[in-house]
Amino acid sequence: MSAQVWVAIDATIYTADYIEPNGTERPFWHVTYSYRVSDEYYSGEFTDFATDCEVEYHKEDSLRIEYIKAHPSKSRVPGSISFWSKARIPFAIGGTLGLIVIVVYILTHKQLL
Repeated sequence: MSAQVWVAIDATIYTADYIEPNGTERPFWHVTYSYRVSDEYYSGEFTDFATDCEVEYHKEDSLRIEYIKAHPSKSRVPGSISFWSKARIPFAIGGTLGLIVIVVYILTHKQLL
């Protein structure tokens, strides 16, 4: 299996919508973009969970993307913040605390067995 080769190129933002937080939902950007490889035009979209004070996107702005050389219709936006990259720290802390509770429970109740 050959490695995928990513090629960097500038795309143009077609839409950029900042979605305000709604109850338990986090705020996020939903962005669509288009780019040209050879004589073909392609489009892509992504969701960025960066807040509006961390980053801003505007229609018609240039956006650095990467596409797969062998499949130009497949693209990504390096540097965009996914939901999981934002949620990683709270999940890690919760998981660690949960593990500590389990270990302490086992150690304190081992004497009863």
